[in-house]
Amino acid sequence: MAIKIKGSSTAGAVPASLENRQLAVNTTDKKLFVGDGTSVQTLTGTIASQNANNVNITGGTIDGVNITNSSTSPLAQYNGFTNIVVATSSGSWTVPTGVTKIKITLTGGGGSGSGLNAGDFRCAGGGAGGTCIAIVSVTAGSTYSYTIGAGGTGTDGAGSSGGNTSITIGATTYTANGGGGAPAWAGNTMQGGGSGGSASNGNINIDGGDGGTIRGYSNVGGYTGEGDGGYGGSSYWGGGAKGGPNGAGTAGKAYGSGGSGAANTSYTAASVSGGSGKQGILVIEY
Repeated sequence: MAIKIKGSSTAGAVPASLENRQLAVNTTDKKLFVGDGTSVQTLTGTIASQNANNVNITGGTIDGVNITNSSTSPLAQYNGFTNIVVATSSGSWTVPTGVTKIKITLTGGGGSGSGLNAGDFRCAGGGAGGTCIAIVSVTAGSTYSYTIGAGGTGTDGAGSSGGNTSITIGATTYTANGGGGAPAWAGNTMQGGGSGGSASNGNINIDGGDGGTIRGYSNVGGYTGEGDGGYGGSSYWGGGAKGGPNGAGTAGKAYGSGGSGAANTSYTAASVSGGSGKQGILVIEY
């Protein structure tokens, strides 16, 4: 959240009104004022130094909390997140000094599309992983472990589900479930793709997209098998794999997206695999 700052160099000047969380500085009197939407409060601290980017205050309080410096001031919570950590494999993260709040975005691994087993025609796509987004209070110096869900591996049979991505902070585990693998080819039927994964405990929980539905034979009368394999489900980060007209499925592209299903337009005896899902991801902003 951005904060608005007014300024004056006139001795004794006090702002008549300020919006909620809006600041005003009197550079001559070395005083700082803050608005709460209805009144203007004068901060009791002294402006020790200032430049184009920072105002350092010593010995003051706001809302009963001591102000020690610009990085640990209660005002710092309104400066927004300025750093980012991206994790695509399991590990841990230690909270830096001065950080009390973070934003986490985690997505489960994508499911794989189903494959062809010696003469099947078209197969469905895998589902995408769900996404959990949360603003979380943390303690500086604490270390939090996390797990990144792998993408499902494509084979010449049924697709496999993607793994779950999770991180535990305090007593809460934030989880983004992996997308489902596509079911095995089942002849001349309408066949749904893998289901998108769910998520839990976030401020926002987003289901992943389902894998593409196909009909086992796209040209039922002639049994030619013409048509593409089912597409992979789309995740929070982008689209899944596009199904091709003949051959193995394609791996998911965006983090957490699903792999596409295989297709065999020529009805040969070859076995080909469905496309693998893309692994999940964890993004930490602070």
